[in-house]
Amino acid sequence: MCLRITVPGSWCAINIDNLTVISQQAGIDFNRRVSDTEKQLFNNITMFQIPDSIAACDADKSDYKKRELKYRLNQIVAENTYFDYACLVTDGGYTCDTIEKIGKTKARYVHFPRMLWRIIKKYHENGYVWISDEDNRIYLMHSVRQRSTLKHEGYLIVRIKDRAFKLAEVLSQGIGLVFYDRDQNCVHVETNSEELADKIREDGLENGYQKIAGQSYYIVENSIKNSEWSVIGITPISSIYHMRLKVQIVAAVLTVVTLICGCILMQYLTRKVSRQINALSDTIQNAAKGEIGIQAPVYMNDDIGK
Repeated sequence: MCLRITVPGSWCAINIDNLTVISQQAGIDFNRRVSDTEKQLFNNITMFQIPDSIAACDADKSDYKKRELKYRLNQIVAENTYFDYACLVTDGGYTCDTIEKIGKTKARYVHFPRMLWRIIKKYHENGYVWISDEDNRIYLMHSVRQRSTLKHEGYLIVRIKDRAFKLAEVLSQGIGLVFYDRDQNCVHVETNSEELADKIREDGLENGYQKIAGQSYYIVENSIKNSEWSVIGITPISSIYHMRLKVQIVAAVLTVVTLICGCILMQYLTRKVSRQINALSDTIQNAAKGEIGIQAPVYMNDDIGK
């Protein structure tokens, strides 16, 4: 999809085309990160034997089994993973999380297991479910099953570290990005403005012009290839005109520099040619006066010099 702005001026259309291309590229990158994150979570669940530990905990319910499950859960949020918080609800009714690793903000997650139950009821399905909260933090929920018997054991939800999905290069260009899942739920907003991110989550977006938080924006939507995700690129109208002004200034400066360089080069070539002609003219005048044995100096190896 390539949407063009309807304001007169070809530079505006070019900037909207750039917005489309950049959002498409960011969508491809986002889809790759989604795939990598899902694979890492699945590998961690398998490697740390989470399903077996859940089954043992639900069957035994002893403190030892609970501590063992908690230990395995803590391995998922290690430093070298994409996750900084994990919460687990077993089919047997036991709940545990890694809230002690949150630090100073852990008070905000005291009631997170209850929130997880609401999420499970809303998105009761197998596979992966991507969600986000009011702070624009991304969570990934996965149904935990035994690998051999496929018996369902519980639900695991992890919070993604900020750096895993940060697109600082795109933000530096004044472009915001909004990612939607297959059900058109807003999962992630990449923008430098928290007010804009809140408005997007509250009111949604439409293609073309839209006024958000008192500022005019232009918006394009693209489906991400080979996925069920879609990405929306958003840029302030002011940045389009600012870019146009910068291009015009650069073009004017280049024009002036070119003219100055052209004048200098023309002056140099003119003086070089005229010097040889003047020397030849002076020699002819001296010969006309009867001077013998004179020779015109040669400054250029061209037809006049010969």
